[in-house]
Amino acid sequence: FKFTYNKDYEVKEISQTSEAREGSLSFCTSLNSDNLNPKALYIGNEKLALPNLLISSYPRLDFIKILALLDLKIGFNHFNFEASIHPSVCLGENVVIERGVIIDKDTYIDHGVVVRAGSRIGKNCFIGASSSIGTEGFGYERDEQGVPNKFVHLGGVCIGDNVEIGSQTSIVKGTLSDTIIESNVKIDNLVHIAHNVHIKEGALVIACSEVSGSVVIGKNAWIA
Repeated sequence: FKFTYNKDYEVKEISQTSEAREGSLSFCTSLNSDNLNPKALYIGNEKLALPNLLISSYPRLDFIKILALLDLKIGFNHFNFEASIHPSVCLGENVVIERGVIIDKDTYIDHGVVVRAGSRIGKNCFIGASSSIGTEGFGYERDEQGVPNKFVHLGGVCIGDNVEIGSQTSIVKGTLSDTIIESNVKIDNLVHIAHNVHIKEGALVIACSEVSGSVVIGKNAWIA
């Protein structure tokens, strides 16, 4: 790296490009710096007009390598708190709920469901049998030798109220921000929702659908 800043820079958080602020570390693969925060620290191309810049020919790859190093040396534990489960929540058999999970009242979690750290589930929801909420997604960047490097996922899953999720459905947590399922969304059996997807209120997602990363589904949409 070549650093364009001539003082120490304290990194307090990891942020996606659009949400970076002072104390954030992020990356940018575009040469357009108009919407970037000049107080954040970015990994990017040397042509970016930014005061705080780690110059890289492969910004996303180097960002992934830095995250992997931080995870190895320090670890990310922002979801390291006791799970909060409302007393009215009904749990089936063989349910796994990790630390760092919040589940609101009158929600039913069916048999064999796994809810991973960083997941928040609202009121009056139903999670079908053998579903998985908040697992890490499938994000990689190949290095100079063609070897895939895994993108450490730091986001979670945010599920609104009155959401129904069918059996054997997988909802993956976000990379740097959350995967979001708004209220009154209904998701069928055998559906895969990838990282950073945003499904807006009242949408229906039918069995065997696959929603790829960062897709936005509009209010009351029908996906089949």
